[in-house]
Amino acid sequence: MSIFNKSLVNINEEDLQKLISSKTVENVRLEFKRDEPSKEQILKKVTSFANTFGGYIIIGIEEDGKGIASEVKGVDEIPGYKQKITQWCFDNIHPPLSVSVSDPILLSNSKYCYVIHINQSYITPHFINGRKGCFIRTDEFSQKFTPELATYNEIIHLSESRKRYIEKRNSLLIRASNRFDSHISVNFDANSDDKKTMNSLLSFSIIPSMIYSNIVDESKLKEFISESKIDARQVKIPSGFAQSQHEGFYFSDPRGVEFSYLEVDIYGMVYYAMGISELYNDDLIINGSKLLGWILFYLTYAQNYYEEIGYKGILYIQMKLESIQGIKFFKWGTRHDRHFLEGSPFDDSLTIKLEKTERDLTTNLYHIVGDIYKRITFAMGWYDVFDEIKNEDVKFAIGKAKEYLLWN
Repeated sequence: MSIFNKSLVNINEEDLQKLISSKTVENVRLEFKRDEPSKEQILKKVTSFANTFGGYIIIGIEEDGKGIASEVKGVDEIPGYKQKITQWCFDNIHPPLSVSVSDPILLSNSKYCYVIHINQSYITPHFINGRKGCFIRTDEFSQKFTPELATYNEIIHLSESRKRYIEKRNSLLIRASNRFDSHISVNFDANSDDKKTMNSLLSFSIIPSMIYSNIVDESKLKEFISESKIDARQVKIPSGFAQSQHEGFYFSDPRGVEFSYLEVDIYGMVYYAMGISELYNDDLIINGSKLLGWILFYLTYAQNYYEEIGYKGILYIQMKLESIQGIKFFKWGTRHDRHFLEGSPFDDSLTIKLEKTERDLTTNLYHIVGDIYKRITFAMGWYDVFDEIKNEDVKFAIGKAKEYLLWN
């Protein structure tokens, strides 16, 4: 597996040696440094990457003068390097930058390498404090890519980029929502057993925060959706066959039961929608374990997707519940808690928005699920859910979601 498709915590010397054997060349998203860069060099490099397309700085690899990786030499261990770089980027850059730094990667010669990953930023331009300027990564002034001061027009372009990214992202989300609406109007039978589930709707989307081009081609996408299926509720999901559409694929009934829709596209979006209400003692309710279970499932599905295609960066997560006014919420808690929340007497919809990285889906998955659960139950009337003493109840709810999926 390529170094660029691995989590920083899993990179080892063998991965670095592959850069040498494959004669990897520095480019707009990659730079090698033989020695530890100075603070000023680091600030210029990370801001230039963030202001351009993001990328990697690998410390301890020598290049041949033409940008081709030639030897993994390593450097002496740098105590607290991860914390130092993180603090520099927070204290000396505006707006502050969050970067990822690997742990020391031990080499066979007892030296170490470090890998710094910088996401492309959507809150550009980033300036170095102290009037030291705004840098972009370019090869305009030399044959090698280097950080250079941005021109006035480039700064204006960076200022407008966030707006363009958000507009593109929102257009994809609206298109997916409209497709689900069309799916309902064409395929949903109002007289079917699914009718009760369609009183309230869940839509759950995960998409790269910055959309500037496709990040995977159709053939790679088709390969993923054909092979990536997850066991849940004693079946492999998504079930059935994917159907192609403009810029992606969709499953019209990914779970095989009840009414649902799944779409995955070349821009890295995973969109899922379903009817979420059900009857309980003649009352319409939303089952918290079922709701949280499918959120957990599709976060896991998205985690597999981004790992497969090698995406690294910030992800925009949006969950929407619609037609929920007056609908009771069945909250799994401890035996000392009441299980039913009356729901909102006023609001008919709830939208939750989060921004996480692809690494968060791997290392902090249950924290993300717990955060979403807290926000849902708070909106439904559990006003003290954010109290620290309630953390055990949140863990219990996640356990119940896993039970619903039959993941125990």
